[in-house]
Amino acid sequence: MVDLIVEGDIVIAGSENKPVVIIAPSGFGGVVMSGKGASSSISNLVFSGRGSGFFILDENAAKFKNSVFEDFFSAVILSDGAKASFTDCHFADNRWAVLIYDSARPFFTGCSFNSNSTAVGMGERASPFFRNCSFEKNETGISATGASRPDCAGSSFKENKKAFAFSENSSGRIADNTFVANESAVRLKGKSSVEISKNAFIKNSAAILMDASSSSESSGNSYVKNGADREYAPTESPTVKGVMPENEVWSGTIELTGDLLIKEGLRLRIKPGTKILAGPSEKDFVFFRDIAGGRSEMTRTGLVDIIVEGAVHAEDITVTAPAGASGPSWGGFMFVKNAEGFFKNVTVENAETAFSLFDKSAVVAEEGLLKNCRNGAMLYGESVLTAKKQRVSGSDTAVGVFMNSVCNISLSVITGNKRGITLVGGALSAEKNLISKNTTGADIRAGAALFRGNSFLANSRALETRIAFQGQDNKFFENQTDIFENLAKK
Repeated sequence: MVDLIVEGDIVIAGSENKPVVIIAPSGFGGVVMSGKGASSSISNLVFSGRGSGFFILDENAAKFKNSVFEDFFSAVILSDGAKASFTDCHFADNRWAVLIYDSARPFFTGCSFNSNSTAVGMGERASPFFRNCSFEKNETGISATGASRPDCAGSSFKENKKAFAFSENSSGRIADNTFVANESAVRLKGKSSVEISKNAFIKNSAAILMDASSSSESSGNSYVKNGADREYAPTESPTVKGVMPENEVWSGTIELTGDLLIKEGLRLRIKPGTKILAGPSEKDFVFFRDIAGGRSEMTRTGLVDIIVEGAVHAEDITVTAPAGASGPSWGGFMFVKNAEGFFKNVTVENAETAFSLFDKSAVVAEEGLLKNCRNGAMLYGESVLTAKKQRVSGSDTAVGVFMNSVCNISLSVITGNKRGITLVGGALSAEKNLISKNTTGADIRAGAALFRGNSFLANSRALETRIAFQGQDNKFFENQTDIFENLAKK
């Protein structure tokens, strides 16, 4: 291979009408530019070849203007601390148009990248800048790996398969750009973290698609007719028993074969439409807590428990036992330490206890169904449950509040249970619920309770209390007993 090595400055001065044309022959290695190169100037160059074009090293600050790079395997490679600038240059039909390594900091202004396999690839600590550039019909527009950090503003990305792709520990800023009709506009993998602001996403198959462990700060973006605006990509091999090693995203059908532990600091996201099957456990964890003055095992030996120390976010999913199971056939969700949970339109069936909350855990449940579980939700320690528009049926206890826990339940239906709400310490606020067809609608033994605007319908005993409570605007219909006061048994 023959290289042209430039240690000083180089000047190539073509014109718009008479550009300098270089067609690299076979066996040509490339133009190697080292040194500071502050006075190097390349303008109106048309450079094509099958191998490599320019290697720009050290802190070379060459200036490229109005030049064309075509048909290279790698047209421009920048490494070390190269600071070259490219203005109004055109890159087309290259395998790699630009590759950036080490701590190179090139600047691209008004450049166009068309029909390249990868327009710009970078790694290590590279930190290039792109201003008012265009990327069109590339396999990949910009790919960032390692700890690289691209900064792109005022540019356009159109009809690329992957417009912007981040992976590993890369980061960056994407601001004031336009993404139109790309298969993937911004793709985040690994632990990448990106600031995405004031961009327009129009008719992309996916605007922002992230892995579970990646993150983005998004603000001021607009989304028009995308297949998906902002979502997480499913984990390829989800953890079905044992300790979840990192953040995960579940979709499709997940069959759990043993207890699952979501460690503190990790998050499980469950995508809409997911069905989780949980039954007998091949691997059990053991979890104890002091309950009612005694030490009790709270996990269910031989049944799958989902133990959460971190966080769970789930919408529009079903969690149930395998086909053929009857009655409680798996453990349930168990929140410990400072765990967090958010559930919307989630159906939980056939669990021993659908939601168990301990310590200072906090769970929000909206518009869901807890069906045929031995217990719906049980709260201990200083945990907090906020339930809205839930339906709980077929349980021994629909909602149990113990110790210093807090439950706020509203606009929900509690029906067909042995006990609807049981309060044994802690605090309860129940507003505008329908409590119907239970053996006991509410059993208040200890703690502080507020019942406001609830309807008690066709319960054997609507409300039994051993302490005074606050009641406002509650209505009672067709109960065998409306309020049974047993104040002597405090």
